[in-house]
Amino acid sequence: MANTLVTSQYVLPGSYLGRIYTPNAGSLSGDPRQPCFVGKGSRLSIAANVPIRRAFLQSEPIPFPQTVPHLVTLLHPADGDQTIATMTTQSGAIIPSSKWSFQKSAPSITGYDQILLLPEAFNSTSTYELDYQTIDRDVVDDIPFDEMRQVVRVGDYQDQDYYAEQVDFYVLTSKTDPVVDTVTNLTTTFTPVTPHVSNVGTATPDTTGSTYTGDHNRSYRLECTSIAPLTFRVDIRNEGGGNTLNPDYPTGPIMNGLSSGMTFAVVLSGPYDLDALMSLPSLGTLLNIDPADPWVAGDVFEFNALGAAIIELDPTYDNTNQFSSVAAVTADTGNTGTGTVTLNPNTDYTATANRDYRIECAAMSGVSPARTATFDWQGYGSDGITKGSLVI
Repeated sequence: MANTLVTSQYVLPGSYLGRIYTPNAGSLSGDPRQPCFVGKGSRLSIAANVPIRRAFLQSEPIPFPQTVPHLVTLLHPADGDQTIATMTTQSGAIIPSSKWSFQKSAPSITGYDQILLLPEAFNSTSTYELDYQTIDRDVVDDIPFDEMRQVVRVGDYQDQDYYAEQVDFYVLTSKTDPVVDTVTNLTTTFTPVTPHVSNVGTATPDTTGSTYTGDHNRSYRLECTSIAPLTFRVDIRNEGGGNTLNPDYPTGPIMNGLSSGMTFAVVLSGPYDLDALMSLPSLGTLLNIDPADPWVAGDVFEFNALGAAIIELDPTYDNTNQFSSVAAVTADTGNTGTGTVTLNPNTDYTATANRDYRIECAAMSGVSPARTATFDWQGYGSDGITKGSLVI
């Protein structure tokens, strides 16, 4: 076979003349060496366009009774298609589809919720399993991979990116929370209570004896609104999002930068729990106030409560609901009115993060049926805080 002349340099179209070098045969001396080049590979593999049949159950146990009729209620209703369903015994033997059938417990139900096995096909020593298509949207589908890191695309067709994770579907995962380094400073603390530069009075409260029990940083603002009786107004704000937030106070937005928090009166000297006074869960933020000190109306004081160092994983990894859900509205135990707030049955939560909501009746005016009410609301969670107000 003739050798073929090749070149790696650029040549003009046409014939190319060159020399072919043919080395003479020789013998190797010593130990022969063969070069081997190994490139760096990826630790990950990508599987594309893997089909997963939605809500198709495999190997569901079917505990037929020993007496006729051999009828069992399915764990999940079937679509009734026996051409794709398969019943087998523990030995792997297939029961012909002519020997069993899907049944309805009532004519009006959707799908088929029972399965019937004919007496001549029943064996009292056998156990039965069924592969079948369900119509139950709560069925969790198996992904045929171990140690999966990420789902890149999910769609109805190949290469389609249609469904969004944590909105249209979620992946069951197991996680390990970060391990706390006991050497690290994990204590909470308060910054000193700082009087505003425009204050006239010389009195200042303090947090001596308080231990902050919150996980996240919060800022507190205290304003003296009157002297007789000594009254203070409180504003509380989280410094960011978090998994276990206490809500801000006031609940709704602060208009034009003005404080709109609730007030409390100081009659006796002692510690006052600022969160509890605002009808929020206590976080140990106790402020020592003495009514005998020289307070002046209009004076403002500020300080921060600092949580310990913390790393929080996204709380949605703990979710087990396949579709978004919203809990019922519960009334605060300190409420004095008889009005109620209920969840609209058409509620469809479309956000990807877990959130808590607080709603508060801020004002009421008029007489029924021409009465109006103003409600402040607040949503808070790992993705931060949003506030609003509405009039009904």
